[in-house]
Amino acid sequence: MATEVENVWQDREVRFDLEPRQLKLSPGEVLVEEIDSVEDTKGSNGDHGTLKVTNLRLIWYATSMPQTNLSIGYMTISNATVDTHGSTESLNLITKNFNSKFEFIFTGTNTGESMLFAAVLKMHKAYEESKMFRDLKMRGSFMTEDGQLELLPGEQLVERVEEVWNLSSDTDNVGVMLLTNIRVVWFSTNNNKFNVSIPYLQLAKCWIRDAKLSQTLVIETSVLSGEYVLGYRIDSDTRLQEVCKSIQSLQETYIKKPNFGVPEAETREQQTPGEAEAEEPEFL
Repeated sequence: MATEVENVWQDREVRFDLEPRQLKLSPGEVLVEEIDSVEDTKGSNGDHGTLKVTNLRLIWYATSMPQTNLSIGYMTISNATVDTHGSTESLNLITKNFNSKFEFIFTGTNTGESMLFAAVLKMHKAYEESKMFRDLKMRGSFMTEDGQLELLPGEQLVERVEEVWNLSSDTDNVGVMLLTNIRVVWFSTNNNKFNVSIPYLQLAKCWIRDAKLSQTLVIETSVLSGEYVLGYRIDSDTRLQEVCKSIQSLQETYIKKPNFGVPEAETREQQTPGEAEAEEPEFL
């Protein structure tokens, strides 16, 4: 079951002059702040426009020509600073997009406003501190010593499956598989630091492979997370199939409204993509 989450690019890329549909909020994306009268000082000939801050990226478009626009994903930002020149603030960004580096400078033209770009720095920091929601993690420190999962904000444990054998190492390890509304976690019973956390965002495919003696639950991860192929076995083939169906169902639910890990307290009133469209210029 290939998933739509593999097509999430908003937080991972820098894109220029996008089509209107690519500037609309994607499922799970929320608008945090909208800053008017922002000049793209380094590019776009210093055009004035609007800067939108979401939980995944920055969107800027020129007021006079919205076809001139930018989308800057937080994952691409290596450095973000705000400089003050008298009563004027500028946002300086250093980004890396694949093998290319870009520098952006945005200047607020409404003089006298302080902390104009505070939301940008705050959201970028929140994004950096919430990687467990989005990134595959092996041998992490997300388990307590008594075998309990340290739940992420808003995460709920849905199912705990005992005696699940990990077939991906040289020596078979028996452990526990945990299914939540955000990820699949497996850890060894003998050493809970031997573990893996697979967010549904990085789960490319989950399926059952038939073998002579028993069936195997196969989890394939996305290209972004290394394209791992992980195998698990449960003594009961019926139970194994139930677990596979549970993972597929939980991921389908997740896809409808992904949780990228930004605390709701950091965002303004949440909007669905349809609601946000009404606020956009005609082009967007």
